[in-house]
Amino acid sequence: VLPRLLDYKPASQGDAKLTGRLSTAALEGVGELCLVVDLSAYMYKLVPTILNSVLDQSSSQKREVALRTLGRLVSSTGNVVQPYLDYPELMPRLLSVLREGGNQPWSLRKELLRTLGLLGALDPYKLDALTQAASRLTPLLRPETVDSAREKGHQVSGAAP
Repeated sequence: VLPRLLDYKPASQGDAKLTGRLSTAALEGVGELCLVVDLSAYMYKLVPTILNSVLDQSSSQKREVALRTLGRLVSSTGNVVQPYLDYPELMPRLLSVLREGGNQPWSLRKELLRTLGLLGALDPYKLDALTQAASRLTPLLRPETVDSAREKGHQVSGAAP
C-alpha cells in the first residue's frame, strides 16, 4: 500500500498538495508502526520507497519524516550497518542530502545526522567499495530509467510499481 500512496500521480495542482500530505502521513504511520510492531519482514520493500521519499525535493517535511521513519525502521529491527550492504546507494544518497546543506532546514539535517548515527558506523574501505558499486548501479535505479523501461514494455523487478 505504501509504495502506491507515495507514487500516486495527482490529476491537478490542488491534488498535488493533498497527495504530498497523504504520502507524508503514510510515512509517519509506518514510522509509528515501527515502534510497536516488528517490520523486519517488510524492510526490503520499505527501504527503497523510503529512500525515494528522502530524495523527493518537493517537501522538506516529507524528507524529514522519511528519514525519521528509516531511523525507526532500522532501530526497531536491529538491522544496523546491513542496509548499507543491501543498498549500496544508501550512503551516497543520504550524504547528498547533507551536502545540500544551507538549502535545507536545520531540522532535516539534524534528522539526517540522527539517522546516520542509528544506521551505525561503516568501515571506510567498505564505504569506498559501496560508493563505487552505487555509482555503477545509480543509472539503473533512477525513477525515470525505471519508468522508461516500463513504457518500452520491459519488466522491471525490484522497483516500486
